[in-house]
Amino acid sequence: MSTYRDRLVAHRGHAAEQPENTLPAFRDAVALGATALETDVQLTRDGIPVLFHDRDLSRLCAADGPVHDFTLAELADHRVRHPRGGAAAPIPPLAAFVQWLAEVPDVMAFIELKRTSLGHFGIGTVLDAVLPQLDALAGRCVIISYDIAALQQVLKRSTWPVGAIFDDWADRLRPDVQSLNAQWWLCDIDTLPPTGPIEHPGRQLAVYECDDPAQARDVLARGVDRVETFAIGEMLRMLEGEGLGTRD
Repeated sequence: MSTYRDRLVAHRGHAAEQPENTLPAFRDAVALGATALETDVQLTRDGIPVLFHDRDLSRLCAADGPVHDFTLAELADHRVRHPRGGAAAPIPPLAAFVQWLAEVPDVMAFIELKRTSLGHFGIGTVLDAVLPQLDALAGRCVIISYDIAALQQVLKRSTWPVGAIFDDWADRLRPDVQSLNAQWWLCDIDTLPPTGPIEHPGRQLAVYECDDPAQARDVLARGVDRVETFAIGEMLRMLEGEGLGTRD
């Protein structure tokens, strides 16, 4: 038996209530019961991995330009906005996230390599910067990306498990996705079949983005392994508070 805590992923932390992809968002998610976190990694101009999702700073920091136009020191002048108008938070280096999570037991991390950085710096440069920083998370980290070539290189260079991200369920049939020895697939929940078993032999399946407990219950019952949500606390409260905390 497993609780819904083991079936959800805090997407960018508790992003519904804290500045996304920041340490306050991740700490809050774990405090609320998250057993898995998802975050995004890009490189600064001076090659430092930081946690940030968007292609540029406009939505979250009200600034112009992509992460790779700024040094780590320059990014320190910018803060990630709070979704409820509260205090903004700094863009964290990957190293700070790893140091914190290494002290948090039994929580896994999905680390997404963003295509913006892979395209700008090249796969080798990104992996050189990111992979050595993850050693403290051995056994509880999955490296994910839309970029299948980058994931192939991860498998060649390391023992990290990888996950292929695609926006449409039909994309699982692409030759590059099928040929990748991925332990995980990650897919948009709204493209899944509306009824019947969701089959993914040989892989575990996570889906994004969901804030509807009924939808989460449905896809988990039909074969999905994990559901990503920005609202980890709210989802757990609804799912487990309704006496639906376990499954066979």
